[in-house]
Amino acid sequence: MRNAVTAGLAALLVVLCCAPLLAGDSAGGVKWETDYKKGLEAAAKSNKLMFIEFTAEW
Repeated sequence: MRNAVTAGLAALLVVLCCAPLLAGDSAGGVKWETDYKKGLEAAAKSNKLMFIEFTAEW
């Protein structure tokens, strides 16, 4: 049982380490958009979700 858990964790580690390589168009990097409307249009055009990050200095 312990060997099965170890093998499972090793396989998970390999998958997590290789995931960025299998992501497809990640070689070009992420194109960050600072304009909300342009980002929304680009997301709609490529049928992808948006990630919006808000920051503030208090």
